[in-house]
Amino acid sequence: MQNPMPAFPLPLRSGDTEPVINLQELFTEIYDIASYDLKIDYRNWEVIPALSEADTIWANAWLRDRQLRD
Repeated sequence: MQNPMPAFPLPLRSGDTEPVINLQELFTEIYDIASYDLKIDYRNWEVIPALSEADTIWANAWLRDRQLRD
């Protein structure tokens, strides 16, 4: 994703302090812990539905920068 996922306050019961949930941080941590970069072959992936031309260029560059694609 080109833009980070938003953080948001999690509504709880009245009077409780609402914790801020950082979606980007959670996603990144789960991705790293699960070692998805080792489980997913990013060299031969097809996105359904297809990305726009601009998003395809961005995704390919992002993957190459991380040595996940040739």
